[in-house]
Amino acid sequence: MRNDVEKYNKTREKINMSNIKKLRKELDYNQTKLQHKVGVSESSIQAYEQNVKIPSLVNAYNLADALNCSIDFIVGRINELENYYKLSKENKTKVIQYINKLHHEEKEK
Repeated sequence: MRNDVEKYNKTREKINMSNIKKLRKELDYNQTKLQHKVGVSESSIQAYEQNVKIPSLVNAYNLADALNCSIDFIVGRINELENYYKLSKENKTKVIQYINKLHHEEKEK
């Protein structure tokens, strides 16, 4: 049982929730607005942003939805996609179309 606790604590140390605050500010949301969009208390938003508390899967999903990003981005796993998340919906569609075109070209080789 001890190994599971140690493994959990090591995994928890890798989680960086600082993207929540960053995205919230980019969207010009205060913590109260984000709290209402996610359905949690303002103290939970504060705890997530300060890396004191990790959101449940449902709350992480709701955060990602409210902040227009992936759960992986929320927890700091794929920060390299930051520029994608800043794009307009129209430009995100163009990126997806381009990726699909590249996949199609790869299949034809």
